[in-house]
Amino acid sequence: MTNKNLPQTNEALRNAIVGMGDTIVDYINSNGKKRYAVVTADILSPTSPYVVGKTLEYSEKYPTAELVNATGVLVFAWDADKFMRISASAVTALTPTSIQVCSRN
Repeated sequence: MTNKNLPQTNEALRNAIVGMGDTIVDYINSNGKKRYAVVTADILSPTSPYVVGKTLEYSEKYPTAELVNATGVLVFAWDADKFMRISASAVTALTPTSIQVCSRN
């Protein structure tokens, strides 16, 4: 997605990531550094048993955690093996992993 097409709200960001499937999210962290994460937002009905287990562990620790709130979108980061929140205002690019895989063949 180009910068002008990036989601402007956290709800729109979650919808975009769910629609893309596994997604590479480029963002600016709280220290102002550029970072990326390979994430999925499909944590309530995941197709991966691994994420199901992680979701159950997370929900036991944080039973009131919301998928989307004012601070961001709850996603599972495959590369970091943990849940994290990403704010729509911090996102600089979204790339579906399916595009990355196809472009390397």
